[in-house]
Amino acid sequence: MATLDWPTDRCFQPAPDSEFGLRAPASSFTGFFTASYQSLAHASDRWHANLILPPCPAADGQKREAFFNRLLTGDDVRLGHVLRRSSSPSGTLRGSPVLAATAPSGSRALSLSGGTAYNNRLLASSEFERTEWNKGPGGSISSDSIVSPEGEAGLEATADQYTAGTTSTFAWLSQVISENAALDWTFSCYMKSPSKTSISLAISDVTTSTLSGARTLTSAWQRLSFSVAAAALSNTTYVGVGFLGVTPGDIFDVWGAQLERGSAPSRYARLITLSGGDMLSCGGQLLQVASDVLLADTGATSVPLNNAIRVSQSSGASVVWSAPTARMCIPLNSLLHRAGRSSWHRALEIPLVEVA
Repeated sequence: MATLDWPTDRCFQPAPDSEFGLRAPASSFTGFFTASYQSLAHASDRWHANLILPPCPAADGQKREAFFNRLLTGDDVRLGHVLRRSSSPSGTLRGSPVLAATAPSGSRALSLSGGTAYNNRLLASSEFERTEWNKGPGGSISSDSIVSPEGEAGLEATADQYTAGTTSTFAWLSQVISENAALDWTFSCYMKSPSKTSISLAISDVTTSTLSGARTLTSAWQRLSFSVAAAALSNTTYVGVGFLGVTPGDIFDVWGAQLERGSAPSRYARLITLSGGDMLSCGGQLLQVASDVLLADTGATSVPLNNAIRVSQSSGASVVWSAPTARMCIPLNSLLHRAGRSSWHRALEIPLVEVA
């Protein structure tokens, strides 16, 4: 048996009145002694779909017949939440999250680690005292010592102050991550200085080349940015960011560093979040986040789920946030199994149930 992707042809696009939802089997009974109503949930929650396919040209009916006959003869299909307009979470979680601990069968939570915030590949992007940032020999950070650009709004009240040491590596106050430097990148950061009037933002491939752009510094917060085009750098394993044009003893204030794909900075994303209703998948099972969660950018965070995990997943297993899918099949007791049909171009009602 094979697991197929849902076709992208127009004749396979479900109508708006299609259904997609979770069914949680449970047993209920009246207590023998107190006559109270009691229920027992079973760890076999499954997604069910009832897809309505509108009529299509007769020529496209042949495509439908070929595809659905494969499902009727034993193949499965990958299907996401077909009623959602976006295949990405409404929270900011991106990157490559994994399970930080084994997720046992029956659990309604995942221990998640390793994600990054939407459009921001840097860790500890406003916490420069953390070890993810290389301060250079003798360099130091005065953590949370000044009011941040958002301090008056009460969102993140403090920023950090950097004092340059005696020398640097490829740049002062830098961070290196595992990404392809040969792509297009934009590095941005909110900065100001009580004394310096210029600084250069740098993007490096760590091994051979560093590109930078000089920017004006003032005593007021500004968001500075620097971009490199695709193929401007060559290393496909690492990319680094940092600051040049610095001399020992220089002082500048920093907040909200961001490294992202593209030629211009987008809205700063510091927090890694998931929203209630966001969809994830792990081990072929489609999972729905039960409530809003703020994830740690290092370490593990417990993410509550609406549906129980049916098959235990090992620590380190990948968690998919982009277009997550479940393995689904046509139930054996469906009308499609009981009788063949010769009018596949007409309106169809396709029942599906989660397999994994």
